[in-house]
Amino acid sequence: MRVRILACVVSVLFLVGGLAAPGVRADTPTGTLITGVTWVSSTQDGDPVNHPGTAAVDGNPATWWAGAPLDFGGGNFASATLTVDLGKDYVVSGVEVLLAGQQDEPVSVWSFQDDMTWNGRIAYFLGLPGVDGYLAQAAVADQSFQTRYVMVALEEANGYGSPMGVYELRVYARAEYSFSGFFAPVDDPPVVNTGKAGRTYPLKFHPRDASGALVTSLAAVSSIRYAAVSAGAFTGDPADALDATATGGTSLRYDASSKQFHYNWATPGKGSYVLTVTLADGSAHSAYFTLR
Repeated sequence: MRVRILACVVSVLFLVGGLAAPGVRADTPTGTLITGVTWVSSTQDGDPVNHPGTAAVDGNPATWWAGAPLDFGGGNFASATLTVDLGKDYVVSGVEVLLAGQQDEPVSVWSFQDDMTWNGRIAYFLGLPGVDGYLAQAAVADQSFQTRYVMVALEEANGYGSPMGVYELRVYARAEYSFSGFFAPVDDPPVVNTGKAGRTYPLKFHPRDASGALVTSLAAVSSIRYAAVSAGAFTGDPADALDATATGGTSLRYDASSKQFHYNWATPGKGSYVLTVTLADGSAHSAYFTLR
């Protein structure tokens, strides 16, 4: 794959002084955490059996990818790199790298539009403390391009004999929609809406696009789902939820008079539920219900 080849090229470039890092600032990432990220390739694996590249995107901070240097001699080491696939094109707004080992050499993050187009470096972490479990965070200021693949490079990784790597790589996408909450009669968290099982309750909301304009296209809503939770434990994972059912002429409609999306939720049986509206940009917005 061309991404693997480019990763090797980037590793070599570090040996000749590195590249510029426009549009990067050290800051807490904003936007929506991208899920379903998959490992593509890694170079200079330190222990591919016990600490493979997949461990950096498995959602488990107890597992990690181990990097090792490519020794060119004379104290020169090429970076160990890890490349992941975001699953589709995103405008990346931020990254987090949970570092394993005592990495005190620079760590950089690179963007690829596809397996042929290299956007450049989107984050660069200097002056790392060399502490195991250190969380390096950056918000990406330049959000003018699409990203499909992201690569992390550990400069001179393991060059001094200590194991280095990544516990978790998290990538955030710019939210394309803003969500101001649900309208009456449904309240937003942390309020728990109470009602009768089997009744129909109207959900009303109106997302706005990046320019602040009201969104009217139903395509802006990718799903409306609910998940049962134990009483008082309103967390729930939208990925494990069931599709909600609606009553009325259409499951979801835009009401031009109120300038809102309307959805009439036909509630299930008694219990506690998290109802989640997921927008097309991946952002999820929930309401809590206890039905008696």
